[in-house]
Amino acid sequence: MSGVQAFSYSSSKLTENMNSLGHIARPVNIILPEQTSESSMEFTLPLGSNGGSSDPFFDSQSSGVLSTERFTVSSKDLVGETTISGCYLTQYSISCSIGEPARGSVSYEGEVPILDAGSFLLESQQTDDDYTLFKPSNIFITPDFADGIGTSGHCVQNFSLSFSIDRLPVTRLTQNVPYTRYPTLPIFGELTMSVIKNQLVGVDVSSIVAPTGAFAIDLCDTDNDPVIRYIVSGCMLEDVSSDSSLDENETLDFSYRFPLSNLTFSREVL
Repeated sequence: MSGVQAFSYSSSKLTENMNSLGHIARPVNIILPEQTSESSMEFTLPLGSNGGSSDPFFDSQSSGVLSTERFTVSSKDLVGETTISGCYLTQYSISCSIGEPARGSVSYEGEVPILDAGSFLLESQQTDDDYTLFKPSNIFITPDFADGIGTSGHCVQNFSLSFSIDRLPVTRLTQNVPYTRYPTLPIFGELTMSVIKNQLVGVDVSSIVAPTGAFAIDLCDTDNDPVIRYIVSGCMLEDVSSDSSLDENETLDFSYRFPLSNLTFSREVL
C-alpha cells in the first residue's frame, strides 16, 4: 500500500485475579474473553496513477464507517509477519496544512496478533514508491450554509477532519475473542479550520435552533480537477477562537461538529 508512513500495534493480556479461601497472596489469573489489540497507521494521500488515492480504510471497506465489517491488518518486515484479524474501525482522520502534504491516520481494535517468523520480507520485495502527493494549493473546501468557512474568500491555513468510534465487544460462550464489536451511539465527528483573519466572525446564537450544513472537501490533481471528494453533512459551528502574536498573522480557528453516520460522512472517487 502506497503512502503508509508508520504502523504500530499493541496488545495486552486482560485478566481477572481470583483468590482462594484461606489464601491472601496466591491469586489465580483468569484470562478474560474480551482480548483486544490496537493497531494504527499513519499515511500520506498520494494521487494514484489511474485516479483515486491510497487509503487504508476506504480502499478496503464496503459498508460505511459505522458498520461491523471486519478487517485483517498485516505488516511484514525483515523478521516476520504480524497479522491482526477481526479488526474494527475506531478512529479516522485526514488533515493538511500550508507547506505539508495531505495526511491521514486510521486505528482499529482487533484480536490478538498472530506472529509468523517464517513469512518475512525478502530483499526482492523491497521497493521504492514513486507517487504524486496532493498539495495544499490543490485542496478546496466548499460549505453550503452561512456559518461555513471555505477556501473561496478565506485564507485557510490548515484543516483537520476526524472522528473516534467507541465499540462494545460482544462475546459468545466458548469463545475467547469478541464475536463482534458494535458502535456505541451517538458518535460525533469534528472538522476544524484555521484561517488568516480578514473579517470579524463570531458564533451566532440568535436562533433557538442552531443552523447546520454540509462541507465538500475536494482533493484535486495538478489541473485542479477533483479526484477525491469528502462530503460532511449536518455540521454545526461550535467554536470560534482568535490567536494573535507578535510578527505573526492573526488567525481565526473554527470548530464544527457533525453526527457521524453513513449518511453524514462519505468519500467519493471522481
